[in-house]
Amino acid sequence: MRRRITVLALALVAGLIGVALVAVPAQADAGWIPPGSTVCTDRTGSGAGVVIHATNNNGPAVWTVRASSTAGGAETEIFRRVTADIDTYPTIIHPDGGFRFYRMCATNPRTDGFRMVVIFNMTGKDPAGQAGVGPHTAVLTPHVSGGNFCGGVISGARRFVASSDVPVRFKISGVDQDDQTRTILDVTGTAFDQPITVPPDLVAVSACVYNTSRAKATTSFDLRTT
Repeated sequence: MRRRITVLALALVAGLIGVALVAVPAQADAGWIPPGSTVCTDRTGSGAGVVIHATNNNGPAVWTVRASSTAGGAETEIFRRVTADIDTYPTIIHPDGGFRFYRMCATNPRTDGFRMVVIFNMTGKDPAGQAGVGPHTAVLTPHVSGGNFCGGVISGARRFVASSDVPVRFKISGVDQDDQTRTILDVTGTAFDQPITVPPDLVAVSACVYNTSRAKATTSFDLRTT
């Protein structure tokens, strides 16, 4: 599998609500998601299933795992749990077996306007599998305090590709060895396809989307090596 840069910047999300940082998975995806929002990881290809872990600050959330036979193919939901946390690290595998591309998603089902802070992680169990396949996706409903989602970044990322049906803010930032945060890219709009340079001294990198509009935003973002 392609090695991912540890996303230490996501610890900020946990710190803002008092979640113990020792519980944050090193390759976690995270966000503040308003009611009706759904956020998903990129895909992990595996012939032996995936291990998942999840937590939020005020559950229950709806956690799902979806699987497809190809990297961009139609998905089937193979796991659903409505709970605050998934802390038993279950292995999720397609019932028909074989090599599949998995994606994990979180949905905020609340109706009272409360944003959930979700932190979740999915790791392939196949040593010959693939990680970081395709984009992260987020459907973020409008909220007076906004909504955001941050995804893991593969090492060696050189190109940023993103889209949204309404203008939103995309931000890529990193942390160096002195714990100083540095911005790599900060743009607002609906479509981007441009090269980026990740400084070699950064020890953590995260890519995030922020719904800065007053409408529901359907977005995707991907950092690629080519």
